[in-house]
Parts: sequence; C-alpha cells; structure tokens
Amino acid sequence: MTDFPVSGLYSAASILRGRDRVLRDPTLLEGFRYWVRESGSRAAVVDGGIVRSYAELNRRSNQLAGLLQKQGARPGVLVGVALPRSVGLVETLLAVVKTGAAYAPLDPDYPAVRLSSMLEQARPRVVVTLESLVPRLPVNVEETRADAPSVLCLDRAGALLERESPDDFPTSATPDDPLYVIFTSGSTGRPKGALVHRRGFANLVEWFCEEFALTHQDRTLLLTSPSFDLTQKNFFGPLLTGGTLVCYPPGPFDLVALTQVIEREGITILNCTPSAFYPLTDALSHDVLRLVVLGGEPIALPRIRPWLERPGQREIANTYGPTECADICAFYRLRRGNVGDLSLPFVPLGEAVPNVQLAVTDEYLHPVPRGEAGELMIGGMGVGLGYLGGSAGDSSGFQPNPLPGVLEGATAYRTGDRVRFSGEGLIEFLGRMDHQVKLRGYRIELPEIEAVLAAHPAVREAAVVLVPSPADPLLTAFYIPQESGRGIPASELREFLASRLAAYMIPAKFCVLEKFPLTPNGKVDRLRLAASPGTDGQPAPSPAPTTTGLEAVIQELWNEALSQNHCGLDDNFFDLGGNSILLAVIHTRLIRRLSRPIPITDLFAHPTIRSLAAHLDGGKAGASIHAIRTRAQKQRAALGAQRAIKK
Repeated sequence: MTDFPVSGLYSAASILRGRDRVLRDPTLLEGFRYWVRESGSRAAVVDGGIVRSYAELNRRSNQLAGLLQKQGARPGVLVGVALPRSVGLVETLLAVVKTGAAYAPLDPDYPAVRLSSMLEQARPRVVVTLESLVPRLPVNVEETRADAPSVLCLDRAGALLERESPDDFPTSATPDDPLYVIFTSGSTGRPKGALVHRRGFANLVEWFCEEFALTHQDRTLLLTSPSFDLTQKNFFGPLLTGGTLVCYPPGPFDLVALTQVIEREGITILNCTPSAFYPLTDALSHDVLRLVVLGGEPIALPRIRPWLERPGQREIANTYGPTECADICAFYRLRRGNVGDLSLPFVPLGEAVPNVQLAVTDEYLHPVPRGEAGELMIGGMGVGLGYLGGSAGDSSGFQPNPLPGVLEGATAYRTGDRVRFSGEGLIEFLGRMDHQVKLRGYRIELPEIEAVLAAHPAVREAAVVLVPSPADPLLTAFYIPQESGRGIPASELREFLASRLAAYMIPAKFCVLEKFPLTPNGKVDRLRLAASPGTDGQPAPSPAPTTTGLEAVIQELWNEALSQNHCGLDDNFFDLGGNSILLAVIHTRLIRRLSRPIPITDLFAHPTIRSLAAHLDGGKAGASIHAIRTRAQKQRAALGAQRAIKK
C-alpha cells in the first residue's frame, strides 16, 4: 500500500489512490449477454422451485424492457420496484437497465407515510410490483393524473409481456446516466435518495468480480433487502461471470432455514452485515462458503476469528462505502493466513478500490499528516450523482473537489466518518463526526427519529442516542413530556413512530426526563444521556416468577441473549431491545434445548415468555395470554407498517 505520489504538503498526508484501470463494460450487459450466448441453458437464478436459465432470463427481461419503454422508461427516468427477493425482481432490474432508466427499490413493508415521501421525491414513471402488494403502496392503479406513476403488476401482465419482442435491443444510456437511487435516513426528518451512476457502479462490479475471482462455479445467495445499497452488486456480479444467483425467500431472519439454504444450495459467496453473519459462524456445519463479504458496520474481530481459523480455504472481506457512492470504496481481505498476524484492535478499512481516491482531511479540507485523525473524503469514479431534488439540508456531503490532482472528478464526497492512518498505513475507523449511527448495517440519522418523536402531541422535546450493550447496541429515545412527570406508554410512542419510520429506526427503549443534560455551550450532552439509567415513567410491575420448566428455559435464553438479569414473563421481547437476529439465535438454541422443530414464526407471534411457553406447551393459555397476544399482534402490525396510516 502506497501513498498517492504527490509533492509538498501532500507527500506525508493520509491519501490512498485505488489503482487505475480502464472500465471495460459501463453498460453492465456485455458480460451477461456473453453467457447467454455461450451457456444459455446454465442456471442464472434459483428462486425456490423456480430455476431460470440465462437464455430464459434474457428473453423475459427483454420483453419486460419493451413494455417498460412503452410506459416511458428511458435514460434519466426512474422506475419504482416494489418486489421481494425473487426471480421476478432480477428480471425487472435487468429490464430497467436495458431500457436505460434507473430503478428505485421500494420496500412494501415501509410505512405508507415513508413510501409517500420516497415516491414524491423519486416521481417514478412506473412502479413494478405484485397485485398482492398494491394495497401496501401509496399508489392508485386507477390514477389518471399526468404526474402519477402507472402501476405494472408482474403477476397479471403475462398477456402484455408475450406481445413484446424477446430479442436484444441497444440501450441509449450513457455511462454518466443514473442506474439506481437508494433511500436512506435523512437528518432533515425525511428519507433522502442517493443517486449512483452507471459508470461508478460498473467500475465497482468489474473490480468485485475480478478481485474475488468470481466464476461460473460460484453460487451467490441474495440475502439482504433490495433497498440496501450493498445488495446491488449481488444482482449483477453473478450474472456477469456465469454464476448462479440464489434468492433467499422473503420473511423473518430464520437462522435454521438460512443454514439449510446455504448448505443445500452449495452457496459459495455471501454478502451481508456483520450482525447477520455472527450467528452463522456457529450454525454452519459444512464449510461451503469460500467468501463472505461484510459491510454496513464495523467488524468485531473476536467474533469472526474462530471461523477464519478453521481448516480450509475461506476469507472475509471487510468493505466500506457510503450509500452516496458506489457501495464499496475501500476493502480489506481477511484470510486464515493473515488474521493471526492482525494484532490491531480493529479490522482496517483497507485500500481504495480501482479508480477511487481516499483522503483524510481537517476541518478546512486540507490533508492531515499520517497518524492524525480527520474526516474521510472520497473522490474519483465511486462518487455518486448527489441526492434527488437536491435534498436541501443534506447536500453538504457533496462538494466541489477541494483537492484537484489528489482526488479525481469535479465533485468529492465528505463522508462525515472520522478516521486516521495507522502506523502500518491502514485506515482506522474512529466513529462519526455527527449524529449518524449504524445499527445492524442500517444507516440512521438520529435527528430524523427525534423530529418524528417530537411531533407526538404529548412530547415537548426528544433526543435519541445509541447506547452500548453487551448483546447489541440499543437505540434509546429520551423525551421531556408536555405534562411534567407524566410519562407516555412505550407502546403508544412505538406505534406512533412505526406509522412514520422504518422498523429498524424504532427505538428499543423510551426514557422520560424532566430536562436534558447540556454541554457547556448549551447543546444536549449525548454522552451523559447514553450513560443515564433513565426510566419509562411508568410504574414498574413486580415480575412474576416462572411457573413451569418451559418458562424457565425461555427466560434463561432471553436473559442470555439480551444480557439482562431477569426478563419478566409478560415483557415483550422487542420492548426489551430484542431484534430479529437475536430472536433467530434464541430460536436455534430453543430447538436444541427442546429437541424438536419449532417454526420461527411462533416466536414472532408469541413475543412474551408466558405466551410462547403456553403455545409450545399445547396452547394452554388463559384470558391473560389472549390479552398479551392481542397486544403483540397490534405491535407487530405497527412495526410492519402494513396498514394504511391516516395523516
């Protein structure tokens, strides 16, 4: 690893330049069409019992592209895609690329208010979805306004598609046209859409396939959400190298089912967050994975070291990059041969990918000497096109390049990440310079949650922090009520937020305060808040003792997973800071303890110790259990945001 060779001030500065390389295929289609010609019968996508060959995938995506073109899809136009992980999703994304348009993933499980904001910003010409998902989307299939998107339901468009030509046609898109927009949390109180152009994404995918030697023998598991920026390369990487893309079925995170899919399908490449991968290191019995690509949050080295040190050829790639850029801007490869030598207390961000430059700067945007902390800036081909509509208040990250000759391109991106170069020349991540946090791979702007919480009529002020926890950091909300000393039930606040925010942005804990601690300059002291014990302002019920052995077993597993001393029988798992990944861990351990299969949906449907034990014991639940189940169902409905919300 070497510095970018410049003179004067920059010679000792913290600057990395990814090796330059000529971009071969900015269309993202030449590699796919090669495999269509050479191995058309090869399996391209596996979706449960559906196996789509390269030839069939090409034919169907060509027909869909023709239909989308008739509905206005072309370069510079956005197409909304509200589909689960499926072969239909892959066909749709390929079709959009062929038309030259850009796609905007829309998660149907988001609240209607959030989806409305995304659609208002994106203004897609058409939204591709399924008939069963239309009720969840703030769109009207009968809408006749000129600026309203048309709705194309794949499962009822068969006759229309068959009328379209199955043949290839040239795209008129240029490398600088947008390819996709990913919506992420925004500090202004609404989601913001970050645009990535074709040139930057093609550069990423070509590097990814070459760096990690993807071949036609690789089988990649599509595990993460289509709305996640790290997911995008997993759609195209396998299809450009003749590999097979296997779709993990939609639904809750099920560690048992995930392990079975990986082993049954012979998955060789997995890309996910560290939080999702940690449980797999213990669950996988066969070493089929050759490459695990982790991103979205820092890696805890002790959690992955045992997996890497097993016999066999396997590696983990630590990848870094903001949503505003083409996914990965820096990477570091961890193998059995080097993980034992890694004495650093952190996993480095590593080196820049080709045609991307990284610089560490001070507050005046001047490069700092090695060893000093500063803000990481990104230049070159990886920098995106900016935000939809400018997203006022959120555009400061994109700036005219302050370091011409060091960072390439007219625009550079200020990440807001505080880093430094270690003595070994490796980039060390030190944290954020603002109020943005990462939780299980999701990027969250705390001011967005605060703005929504403060809109509750009974809340006067609100502040949200990420509180460290032995199990998992807890998103914790502190608030000052309108009526002094009168707390608001956490269930009410959670339901209010769930009607407006994505589920991953809902705090695990709500604490009432009379006033916020302040710093000497009068700002909310978030460090003191995070250390505050806080209470929810509600009378603390006396925890009931367990009455059956099954309740005791479940309580033990909860206490261990949540790092608590005593979880009450009627406490809701998600109220205590639980999440789907922790529940998946409990699920596997409960199966081992009881030596019988248990659907993970049972744990979601019965999120208290008492109700779950009663269900597993044959459903011998009384009226109190019915009340608990009713409350849990209401909460799940709010968290899933699968009902219409009236403003």
